[in-house]
Amino acid sequence: MDAQFLISLVVGVVSVVLAIVAIWYSTQSERRSNENYNRTKDLLAEIDKKAAIIESTMSSTQDKLVDTVTAIARPKEQTQEEILMTSLLPSLLEKPELLERLAALGEQGSD
Repeated sequence: MDAQFLISLVVGVVSVVLAIVAIWYSTQSERRSNENYNRTKDLLAEIDKKAAIIESTMSSTQDKLVDTVTAIARPKEQTQEEILMTSLLPSLLEKPELLERLAALGEQGSD
């Protein structure tokens, strides 16, 4: 056994050991990669569920907001009494004698 044979044998053994370490490292790396993929997939499913909940909540909130704004913006229909009071009141405030005549007419009508 000469020195060249021993060096060749040692280099061969080191190569086999390095190959085994490389194979072990690659399987560990693949396992971690699969775990990360599965966690990412689960998180994405959870995000999709939460996004759907937020979307439905926002949709119902937006509908309520539109209804509220529409109710505020739409003028309320006035009753005949309200129309009469809003048109008659300024005149009565300007001319108090009209109020006295109106009161007298009301008293005559109730007799």
